[in-house]
Amino acid sequence: MIKGKHRSYVLGLDAGVRTARRLSFLTLFLLGTQDSALPSQHSALLPLFLLFTLLGVTAPAQTQDGAPTLKWVEAARDVTINGDLDRNAQILLSDFTQRMVLLSSRINKAVVFDLTDKTVSTAAKDEFHFAPDRTTAESDSLVTSEALGEFTLTDEINYSFTLEDKKIAITRHLGLAGDLVEKKLWEALPVWRAVMDSYKPDPDAVAALKACAVDTSITVVLGTWCPDSKNHVPRLLRAIKEAKNPRLRVRLIGVTYKIKEPPAVIKQFQIVHVPTVIVERGGVEIGRVTENPIAATIEQDLAAILAGKSSAAKAP
Repeated sequence: MIKGKHRSYVLGLDAGVRTARRLSFLTLFLLGTQDSALPSQHSALLPLFLLFTLLGVTAPAQTQDGAPTLKWVEAARDVTINGDLDRNAQILLSDFTQRMVLLSSRINKAVVFDLTDKTVSTAAKDEFHFAPDRTTAESDSLVTSEALGEFTLTDEINYSFTLEDKKIAITRHLGLAGDLVEKKLWEALPVWRAVMDSYKPDPDAVAALKACAVDTSITVVLGTWCPDSKNHVPRLLRAIKEAKNPRLRVRLIGVTYKIKEPPAVIKQFQIVHVPTVIVERGGVEIGRVTENPIAATIEQDLAAILAGKSSAAKAP
């Protein structure tokens, strides 16, 4: 790798081009709508609407001291360092800037990827400030970094490069398949454990789960690669733990990326989306939650199914 000098690395540098394209498309769409479907009294509001849209899209978030910030979202990827899978490594994505960040305890600095220029640089790890559940982070839009060179893109999502004499590869996480226990889930996905530990479930829903007096099986079919599974499954498990009801028996089953394996489970439970939570009594399904809850939280949906009050309480 060819190392460059320290520089101020503007993470939002190419965002203006992408914003302009989005606004151009939006303008054409609205102008096309104006002649045929947009009421004449509303057409005068088009320039004002576009102005607010421009401000909403381009204005960066700011910290309390006025410094611009960027928001990052954790993404499930497999990171191998010298051929060894690093389960504690985290990948952050910023769609607005088309950049990706790798954070690993085995690497001294954060590694920043410019997905447009296909370049690699490093930044201090403390530039990235995580939320308690570690699924999101923020950073200043201006990050001091050191340019290293280019990475190799083997396909649309797999990356490889060398840093600190370490061969590093970032690949798609295809997912754990089959029956899972919580310990295995937390070992494979430490972020999921952080989501569960930091969550405070709805107290009324927890009380309803605790009050359930009928033996009930709860089968949770999830994708360890799936953002919706990451958002909902750990929170559901936290609510069930707090209920401390032995009548609620939970089974966790993983399916691979694009829901291909294991086929028997997918067929048996008619899985189309994940997560899918199937609730059964006496071997008969009384309801399910598919992908996202109807209520504000997934434990509220489960409580409603147990009480027979939810529209989700229908077999597919």
